Amino acid sequence: AKKAFDAAIRVKPLPPELKASYDTATQQVAKLESARQLFAERKYQDVIASLAAVGAQDPTNQNVRRMIIDAHFNMGALALQQDRIPQAIRAFDQVLREDPDDELARRSRELAERYEGRPRDLLYRIYVKYLPLRQAAT
Repeated sequence: AKKAFDAAIRVKPLPPELKASYDTATQQVAKLESARQLFAERKYQDVIASLAAVGAQDPTNQNVRRMIIDAHFNMGALALQQDRIPQAIRAFDQVLREDPDDELARRSRELAERYEGRPRDLLYRIYVKYLPLRQAAT
């Protein structure tokens, strides 16, 4: 009975055509996990760089796409908090190129554009203070 059980649970190696797909998927998962860690550390430029190849390989991967968009958004939000208006505008532009329906990115970009070259008043300071950073998708 033990021999029959051992034979039944033995896993056969993957055929070569499936092994390549499995290896690619395994590499993508590892890169996604690494990008999540970078996201948690607020290394958003590194997130974008590390996921660019994965996104190019699999443009339909919504997790990768969302994490890249959210990294750009957070770069824009941090730029606003650090009073770097031109960088904020560029980051929000990138978000809107990828997701034109992102209302918070659109409002944030409009605010940044409105205050470029102008003194920051109370409205600006309150908006920036309460602008939430996005979390990495799980």
